Amino acid sequence: MLNCFTLRMYLAIALIAVSFIPARAKSFEVLDTVQIDRSRLMNHDGMRAVEIICARQQILGKFYSLALYDLVEASLTTLNDEQRRNVVLICETADGVKTSVALAEVDPDQANVPARLLIGKASETRRGKFELADIEGQEGTIDLSLLALESSNLLRKRITLPDVQLSDNDTQRIRSGRMVIMLPRDNKGERWFDDLVNVFVVMAT
Repeated sequence: MLNCFTLRMYLAIALIAVSFIPARAKSFEVLDTVQIDRSRLMNHDGMRAVEIICARQQILGKFYSLALYDLVEASLTTLNDEQRRNVVLICETADGVKTSVALAEVDPDQANVPARLLIGKASETRRGKFELADIEGQEGTIDLSLLALESSNLLRKRITLPDVQLSDNDTQRIRSGRMVIMLPRDNKGERWFDDLVNVFVVMAT
């Protein structure tokens, strides 16, 4: 985790570089720190099974996914519009890599396709329990076609990113099932970083 000095240094550099943060900002307030826990996220009400489709109809895969905004929304409820414009998210990975994410990339009222967490590959059976009948006239032989039908119904959302072109390395990394932040506003995957451990909600004042 970032220590206090490192966080302040990073904020001073990162927030100055973010164009929507006013130049007069002299201090930074950490409103909240969201620690990332995979098991807790999997039980979040906002969790969905989604299919991601990139440029040239490249199917990236099906993933359990949560809108990044759902993780930080509680930290923003008391802020007015002007304060929200001064908010940025600092995302920290397990190996210490830190990335700034503008609130405009996360807020569903501002982004056409808001940033999301891809928690891992969707197995299609995480929450559902299916009662499968026997094939008619073949007692004791389960009709697996019913399982395929029920499983397809668990896909809750399809996200198409026509301008996003991922490198082979990025595609492999994302398909590996590691937790990845998807940033659709980028047309490449360099910032689609994985192994997230903390999200700092920060406001410039």
